[in-house]
Amino acid sequence: MIIAFLDESGKPSIKELPFIVSAVIVDDESVLAECESQIAGVKVKYGFPAGLEIHSKDLFHPPSPTYKSMTIDQIDAFVCDLIEAVSNLNVRIISSAVQRGNVNPALVRGSNQSVRREILSRAYELLIERILKIVNRRQTDWLLMIHDFVNVQNSSGHSADESEINDTLELALSNGAYIRNNPARFRTFTPFLFADSSKYGCLQIADLASYLVRRAGLTNVYGVTSDKKKFDYKKYFDLLWKKFDTSPSGQISGWGIKVWTLNIS
Repeated sequence: MIIAFLDESGKPSIKELPFIVSAVIVDDESVLAECESQIAGVKVKYGFPAGLEIHSKDLFHPPSPTYKSMTIDQIDAFVCDLIEAVSNLNVRIISSAVQRGNVNPALVRGSNQSVRREILSRAYELLIERILKIVNRRQTDWLLMIHDFVNVQNSSGHSADESEINDTLELALSNGAYIRNNPARFRTFTPFLFADSSKYGCLQIADLASYLVRRAGLTNVYGVTSDKKKFDYKKYFDLLWKKFDTSPSGQISGWGIKVWTLNIS
């Protein structure tokens, strides 16, 4: 069985683009225990409990209660060691991004649900397309997708955002232009699962990958402007680069990172 751990960075809103979704793909279940061990080892090295849940937004935006005692240099070393641990794992990373193109300013000022759905749809369809291409190479394996919890759960067991993501994923599986003819879609478990990222190191890696693509990955691959504040996001992305899926010639754009540009008049 192939497992894809998914997480996002940013929000599916015109005001906050780019919106990134990343998947950490594990095609050998024995890697899960190794992942937990490697990531926990780095946490313990820096005085954190092995079960610490790493959120990139908190990590890179001190003072967070978790990291308030650390200097910028210590956080930098912590991140580099995390990425080194990831580099030793047999995992692959794929990210999709929706970036802002030419958009009517009136839409930026307002709130538009149809645009939100378009952003979600494009991001997840691009991601699933690439994941299924990998799954299709393993002709008997099934795909299980696990997404980090999104917002507070309601009485039905899922938040409204989680239900929206599940609907978006299922629509992509059935109607995606480059998905509906891929036989691997019939070997994909649905409904998709949501889990607490504190229980899965691979979800925490997906969160980190999404954050770094949003901050620096698009600059490296597509020339999109991204900001750099206290941390050298480009350095971190360059360290993580080799874990992204690539073409046989080593090309990451269109393989490890796929981008959709949103243009609305």
